[in-house]
Amino acid sequence: SPFRAGPLYIENAYEFLDTAGEWYLDTATGTLYYKPLTGQDMSEADVEVPRLESLISVGGTYSSPATHIAFSGLQFSGTSWLDPTDHGYASQQTGAYLSGTWDRPSDALTSCQSGCRLFEAARPHWKQMPSAVQVSAADHITFTGNRFTQLGQNSLGIGNDANAHTTGVGLSARSITVTGNVFTQDAGGGIAVGGVRADAHHPSDRRMTNRDITLTNNLIHDVALEYRDMSAILVTYVTGATISHNEVYNLPYSGLTIGYGWGANDIGGSQDYTNRGLYNYQPVYTTATTAANNHVTDNYIHDLMQQMTDGGCLYTLSASPGSTFERNYCHSNNGWFGFYHDEGSRDFTDTNNVFRNTGEWGHENSNATNNTGGLTLIDNWTNNSHANITNTNGRGDVVSGTVVVTDGNWPSAAKTVMNKAGIQPLFRPLTTAPVSSTYSAYSSIPANTGQHGGHFTITDAGKDIWGAGGQRDDEYGTVFRNGAAVDGTWVTARVDSLDKTSGWAKAGVVLRNDLTDDGSSAGYAAVVVTPNNGVSFQRDSDADGYLDRLTNTAATVKAPVWLRLTRTATQVSAYYSTDGSTFTQVGSKVTLPSMANTQDAGVIHSAHSTTAGSATFSNLRIVTSPYKAYSSIPAAVSQSGGVTSLTGAGIDVWRSGTAYDDEYSAAYRTGAA
Repeated sequence: SPFRAGPLYIENAYEFLDTAGEWYLDTATGTLYYKPLTGQDMSEADVEVPRLESLISVGGTYSSPATHIAFSGLQFSGTSWLDPTDHGYASQQTGAYLSGTWDRPSDALTSCQSGCRLFEAARPHWKQMPSAVQVSAADHITFTGNRFTQLGQNSLGIGNDANAHTTGVGLSARSITVTGNVFTQDAGGGIAVGGVRADAHHPSDRRMTNRDITLTNNLIHDVALEYRDMSAILVTYVTGATISHNEVYNLPYSGLTIGYGWGANDIGGSQDYTNRGLYNYQPVYTTATTAANNHVTDNYIHDLMQQMTDGGCLYTLSASPGSTFERNYCHSNNGWFGFYHDEGSRDFTDTNNVFRNTGEWGHENSNATNNTGGLTLIDNWTNNSHANITNTNGRGDVVSGTVVVTDGNWPSAAKTVMNKAGIQPLFRPLTTAPVSSTYSAYSSIPANTGQHGGHFTITDAGKDIWGAGGQRDDEYGTVFRNGAAVDGTWVTARVDSLDKTSGWAKAGVVLRNDLTDDGSSAGYAAVVVTPNNGVSFQRDSDADGYLDRLTNTAATVKAPVWLRLTRTATQVSAYYSTDGSTFTQVGSKVTLPSMANTQDAGVIHSAHSTTAGSATFSNLRIVTSPYKAYSSIPAAVSQSGGVTSLTGAGIDVWRSGTAYDDEYSAAYRTGAA
């Protein structure tokens, strides 16, 4: 007392070096101290101390902007933002911060409990965190297929304030496209668009307006590691932004943040901020801000609000006429809000969004005399019925068609939103960064894949992989080798564990002409283990791209279990083993029509549910036999692992007297002797 209880930690002292992997920088002597990990050879260690505060600054002037520049296939790494070292970081949310020396009332703990005139004097002068890669006073700039990692601040800044751009010319970003990039392991947020000062929301030169920004199919996770007030994507004062088909997860704070200013800069101002004294230091504006017509669609947001409070999946501030949230899917946000329309949020339309395992699904900050309201929420799905946005709260809100799911049976329309949200198929290899280059990964629905040594994990909410009996489902995640299977190949893996999202959840090994061509590619066979239905050998019998025939073992066979598919010419056999040594065949060998000469081979998982589940795999081996097969009479030659089977009815291999017999089957190596 009188301070609020909360986490406190002290760092960067030599005396604190008590755990392997910790380091200390003595800035006075320029000496870096490090406590090595067990077995670490410091003579071979790669030690990098970043000094640059920005890597690339793209910008011109308002009269002569930088234009038509593309960045593709690059990695941006290794920056350090040094301003907090000398001045601290007094965050004012999502990368804006209080800077400089400002008077503080002697009775601040009393007079500034709610609103403080001397604090409001600083508000118009807040600074913005500079980004490692900066774009302002520019048009037609594209970022495609890049990786932003190990950066000491926000990763990519577009049209930020002048103080956040090394050229000193801020804002004025137009027709900027950011597509198919990865942002991870960064101290600040992923992408920050727009500024927070007066020229951002009421530009003194119309050319300063940020407009037509497209952010699509980006993967943003494990960011804001140090500056935890930041979101994956922030868009402040922008006209015509499109934020679609991104996936964001593992975040300390909110997912996607749209708007800024708490309504204080909107037409007529805010009575709240009149009471606080803000308008002693800035105008009450009589025109709208530049925030308008921004569209947030088809994004997949999950596992957020892991450390901070007062946030949500989709967070807004201030008015944004013509702006929409459509078909976004969010789950697992530590009990915080789905929609969080914070102070001054107005004129947003929210349609066909899905919130699973969140707190209050629709929340507006309608406290005191702020201007929050005029919100439209139509046809959204949630499994938490609580919301404070209603038709009768006196704020001019419209709410209709909300579906509350209480039994886990999500309507088909909601499932469609879930399945289509996030990164689109063309860009889904982005989600496989944790998988080594030896393998590829793909998912036909939003999924996560990971690798640790020889162990793989696939997490998804695939509806099923089955196309008979009226079904047409091919929703899965897979880790595989491209073109690794030919005549004589067998693929084996151990399914270590399988979440019981359904009795028919499936995990196993797979062969297919093209595992990235779901619902179409032929030559498709999988042997999978299930929670309730044993091991199932499933295959595509008519080359239409869907599994439609199956053979099952006893239901008592469960994970952990080894599974194997063996290819001989255009035929496939399936096996399972409980010890990895003795394999039992499942059904008989089958012929796959339209099987390609070379196929993809790997492991596959489908949750058979709208609830995400995981499967873990180990001992994945894809081996092609050096042997060939031949028979001079009808015979079957097969190989599984190191065991070769020859089955035939040959009369003999013998010439004597009247016998001239040479009927046999063989497995052999050409020219080996």
